[in-house]
Amino acid sequence: MESASSKKNKSTQRARTALNILNLLHILNLLQILDLLEVLKRFKDVEAGMGRRLLLLMACFALLFANSVQAKEWTLLVYIAADNDLAPFGLIDINEMEMIGSTDKVDIVVQFDGSKKYSPSASGSARFHIQKDPTMSMKITSPIVEELGEVNMGKKKTFKKFVKWGVKNYPAKKYAVILWNHGNGWYEDVDSTGLDFTSPHDVQGIMDAVEQMDTKADAKLVLNEEIKRRRVASEVGQKYHVRPFGGSSAPAPEKEDDVVDFGEDTDDAVCYDDGLFGKSALSTTDIRKVLEDVKSDLPSGQTIEIVGFDACLMAMVEVFHELRNVANYGVASQKTEPGDGWAYERFLAPLVANPKMDGKELGQHIVSTYTAHYREQNEKEINPFRRSNTTLCCVDMSQMELLGKSCDLLAKYLTIIMPQKRWDIWSATMVSQH
Repeated sequence: MESASSKKNKSTQRARTALNILNLLHILNLLQILDLLEVLKRFKDVEAGMGRRLLLLMACFALLFANSVQAKEWTLLVYIAADNDLAPFGLIDINEMEMIGSTDKVDIVVQFDGSKKYSPSASGSARFHIQKDPTMSMKITSPIVEELGEVNMGKKKTFKKFVKWGVKNYPAKKYAVILWNHGNGWYEDVDSTGLDFTSPHDVQGIMDAVEQMDTKADAKLVLNEEIKRRRVASEVGQKYHVRPFGGSSAPAPEKEDDVVDFGEDTDDAVCYDDGLFGKSALSTTDIRKVLEDVKSDLPSGQTIEIVGFDACLMAMVEVFHELRNVANYGVASQKTEPGDGWAYERFLAPLVANPKMDGKELGQHIVSTYTAHYREQNEKEINPFRRSNTTLCCVDMSQMELLGKSCDLLAKYLTIIMPQKRWDIWSATMVSQH
């Protein structure tokens, strides 16, 4: 017969084994079964026999269970750089997301940086896992996953940390990375003619040249609109310490703590941060390098499904061509966007209803719901000057390589005929949609 002491020891060993099994289940779920043998080494002190066989059996069960729950269909990573005058719209858009919320198939994750000036109630930086809340307000009710303090959303490192963190903690079969803020796209401040549209002297020179054109009235009308647009853009550039259409040099900071950082090149920028760190923004090159790094962490053959810009002026050949190898589809606006931005509630509803959809279908929903939203607003607006003239597109990135080559051929041809057709080409560029 077994002694009471022996029975007590075996009971203790079984309890210890059961605890190890529970710990193993937890670890397997957290690590997503990256290496089962390495995990088992943590329990090498478990007594041989039934305890170890039971442990192995439970480990196999945990392996099957964890594999079945580790990846959802979609994770949307929304980078809301709202430490600027758009802060109230950022809160509204998060509330739109909360109208739908994350599900067992779709995760909606946001990094939000608010503004002390424009959103005093939400001025810090934090990461949120968006949960369903059917009430619209200027408050975020979703749980805070991580408090960040004050961060610079215009820094490449900040953007990279968020996307890599999101992919690690919210694994999915398909990812959408959405950058939310002001956008400049890619512009040149000095026209190909060598004339600066923001210089009064050059404007007069342009007007003199227009006088020599055949369609003087039309040319003047177009020219005035172009000059007006570029002057507005110049004011934006002065506000953000950068020439918005491609000037590579920013004015020197007045003091050391007045940080000016426009990424690795200033020809193209989005996600302006007006906070404690000065005026900063991400360049398209910054975004490409971050998403290349993220893509290298994904399983073989997987890529980012959508890179989207809920920002002005980002739907340009130059932008999408730069990002052609990091995502399957791109979504952005050719023109400026209203402050409301995308209609999140409207396109998230069909996504959670059919999470099997791919990036093309989701991109089409983003575009169609955006268009419908502002069409309905315009129909209600009596004052025609307050109606929104909007654009949005979903681009197949696999076609950008060919489009880039076609643009190169066009540029070479235009260069050849430039001496004879200089003003015709110039007029065409002015009336085209930038």
